[in-house]
Amino acid sequence: MNDITTTLKFKDYCFSRVKPTNQGVAYAPTEWCGKKVTVTPLPYTISEKVIEKQYKVDDGYELTIPTTTILTKTIKKGANIGYIYLPKEWIGLDVLMIETPNYKDLY
Repeated sequence: MNDITTTLKFKDYCFSRVKPTNQGVAYAPTEWCGKKVTVTPLPYTISEKVIEKQYKVDDGYELTIPTTTILTKTIKKGANIGYIYLPKEWIGLDVLMIETPNYKDLY
């Protein structure tokens, strides 16, 4: 059996539930508008309180989760909030958004 896990290390994050529209949409604070983010669906056992309590380390957070999908999106500016569109299969899931590191120097 194959098992895929991902370890994420980050300083700031945005936790959001995917809401229904024609597709899924997740919201972020306006200060995140224009940022390129990595979006990962979370297991139901992980909430924002769990992240704050169990995964906080000295210089931020470290979280290891099972995952099969990670998307990279840019937060768009709405009237008074930032948003991103996500697959409709993600509606109802909680997602973790972290700022995507700039790796262009590696390639």
